[in-house]
Amino acid sequence: MEIPERSTDDRRGQRNIGTGGAPRCEILPMKRKIYHAVIPAIMPAIFFLIVATPVETLGCLVRGLLASMVALASGLGALATASMGVRGRIRGDTYSPWWIISTLVLTIPVVALLILA
Repeated sequence: MEIPERSTDDRRGQRNIGTGGAPRCEILPMKRKIYHAVIPAIMPAIFFLIVATPVETLGCLVRGLLASMVALASGLGALATASMGVRGRIRGDTYSPWWIISTLVLTIPVVALLILA
């Protein structure tokens, strides 16, 4: 006897797809754009907000340290997402380009720091 495929939507915006065993979660397309493009874009926004802040407000040293910390955190995040993308590419994951998009977005503060410094 064959078990019919079932698909249920839960409240988090994920679709559980399975054939009777453990359900496999698939992130819906809009969630994927938010997770891999919009949320990583927060780091460049914070970086450029710090850079655009007047020296009189924070001081030169504090601005430089904050910008360096944001660029370092963004660079570490870019390394993590690049490794996830390469690992996904090796496994044949069809969503691995999304990790590369996240990597490109997260490298913006690092490149901007190198150019501005």
